Amino acid sequence: MKKLDFIVFFLFLTLVFTRCGNHDNLFRPDENNCEDIAFSRLLDSVDNVVNGCYYYDFNDSIIIPALDFYENGDNLRHLWMQAQCNYLIGAILFDKNHVSENATKHLLEALQLLDDNFNSFSDKQISQLYSKIHYINSIIAFNFSNGGAAKRLAKLGLDYSKEANDTVWMALSYYNLVLFYERLGKAGEGDTAYYYYHEGIKLVDNKNYPFVTASLYNAYANCLRHSHQYDSAIIYFDRAISLINNNITLYHKSYLEKGFVNYLKKDYASAISDLKVGFESKDKNIREQSATGLADCYEKMGDSLSAIPYYSLIMDLKAKDVVNKKHNANAITMLDSYLNSIYITFYIL
Repeated sequence: MKKLDFIVFFLFLTLVFTRCGNHDNLFRPDENNCEDIAFSRLLDSVDNVVNGCYYYDFNDSIIIPALDFYENGDNLRHLWMQAQCNYLIGAILFDKNHVSENATKHLLEALQLLDDNFNSFSDKQISQLYSKIHYINSIIAFNFSNGGAAKRLAKLGLDYSKEANDTVWMALSYYNLVLFYERLGKAGEGDTAYYYYHEGIKLVDNKNYPFVTASLYNAYANCLRHSHQYDSAIIYFDRAISLINNNITLYHKSYLEKGFVNYLKKDYASAISDLKVGFESKDKNIREQSATGLADCYEKMGDSLSAIPYYSLIMDLKAKDVVNKKHNANAITMLDSYLNSIYITFYIL
């Protein structure tokens, strides 16, 4: 080997080992940097919310100053912080608006930062972030009736959570797949809703992961509901409700769906009792569905007067929904464009 070639090779190895050495500190906040410390605490408080409820008590504006700060740097740690900021902003906006072009923009920005700068790494933190982003994107795809894309994204999120060995996000990915398969009418054996429920429930227990366990119970109850096993469905809805408190969206969602079961059983009094709990939710969709169910129940019981306020509210919510959909029209196009640029066989299931 020529002397010059050897020097170049030595410098390359030095660069590699230096990068690997610094890599250990890549995901840690700089203890001498007040912005890093503040952001790491904010990250812990906001991101933990996904394991308990939605982001209604947070505003994306609290993350934007952190994003502005980290965009001024181009080292790997700052790029990693940018990706996290964009994910958190996207998650907050999505859970407030269900589907938002702005939310999708931030989620795709986070993915682009990961693809461009971290795709060759196999660190747990990177895989975790990929998993979280694909979890949300799968729901966006399903909300736009793109079931194939939703399943593919959910499975991609599951793969990343497995790579990270992250029990919570593996279980949440299974939960997501249960919902998608159940809504597509695919229960039963094999690669179906029941299979993903049983795989998810193996990972969790009531004591250590109450919210995730409740999510799986809720999803399984929905499978039973659509299989007309109403009594069993109510048992699993009640199991889910018993594990979570009443400031969590899943709590109201479970009561809403339990109310539908009682409606199908023609137990309208019990359905009204359940649906009124669902109606207390901050989630617009849950409120609208609860209102619809309450109006129908009162009509079935011959009490049209009690149904009128709910009909009025439904009209108001639907009008707002039309406006919201216009603002979100490009969200799925943006998502499809990104995914098609990466996965050639994305729609081949």
